Amino acid sequence: MLIKREVFYFEKAGEQNTDHVIETVKERVKQRDLTYVVVASNSGKTALKLAEALRDAKVKIVCVTEPPQRLDWRARWPTITEENRKRLKELGVVVVENIPYASYCSVLDNNRWHTPSPNTLVYMTLRTVGGAGLKVAMEVMFMTVWAGVLPQGENVISIGGTDGGADTAIVVRAAFQDNFFAGEVSKRPMVREILAMPTEKIWQDEPF
Repeated sequence: MLIKREVFYFEKAGEQNTDHVIETVKERVKQRDLTYVVVASNSGKTALKLAEALRDAKVKIVCVTEPPQRLDWRARWPTITEENRKRLKELGVVVVENIPYASYCSVLDNNRWHTPSPNTLVYMTLRTVGGAGLKVAMEVMFMTVWAGVLPQGENVISIGGTDGGADTAIVVRAAFQDNFFAGEVSKRPMVREILAMPTEKIWQDEPF
């Protein structure tokens, strides 16, 4: 069976691609074979824009923010503005904001042992393939499964970005991160489709 779909490739990574990502996601949900759309959105701005665009689509939207670990480096948390939180609630968007970064343990390992952990290698590989947006899209999917909001094994759209907004969207089989290399293959995450992705990747300084 052949499936032919349009893929958006962006010359540069970054939030300037947000509207195009939402456009391709809106087109993909018209197939009506997916129930969930997960989006990384700290302030709630991108999630709100997505929810407005998908208002008439029969999908459940989950907004994932950075967790309380931000307080460790004296950053603001919660990250969603009260105005955006109220509007997201009105639109039926579920907010996940208390689940640790899926890649956070690799930071601890690097700081303690000064050697790349398997977790680090996995996330750096994701960066190589799809940039920070792909890494984030996979990470927020894992965080949503951990939160009990997203069923394991469900095919979902997951959206990530580079330093804000959105520049990557994928269809992925949801899974617990612990099952990345599960002996039972059906429990592993699987990227099924690339909907949008930048062709030029940005290598950020953080080790995860």
